[in-house]
Amino acid sequence: MNPDQALLKRYLAHPHTELAIDSNPLALALRAKFLGRDDGMIRIGFDPSREFLQGNGVVQGGIVAAMLDLTSAFASQRFGRGRRRRPRACRSRFRPLCAPGR
Repeated sequence: MNPDQALLKRYLAHPHTELAIDSNPLALALRAKFLGRDDGMIRIGFDPSREFLQGNGVVQGGIVAAMLDLTSAFASQRFGRGRRRRPRACRSRFRPLCAPGR
């Protein structure tokens, strides 16, 4: 089991408690967390620090793409002998500018 799978399995055992995603250095740098689970969905949030912001205080586009990539990695995990489940949907909600914070 890879570190992401182990972390996700640990989170799913206690899905109502926020859990820092510490399975890779980028997730740590972006301060990624599992935030909650409901209706078969897991919410992941990020709180990027200043080094990931543009001069006007918004998150750099490439960093937003990295956040989506990290989220997709968790969405594609499988456990046991079952077939890999593809995510049913990948939704992104962007405001006109992507400011740091939840």
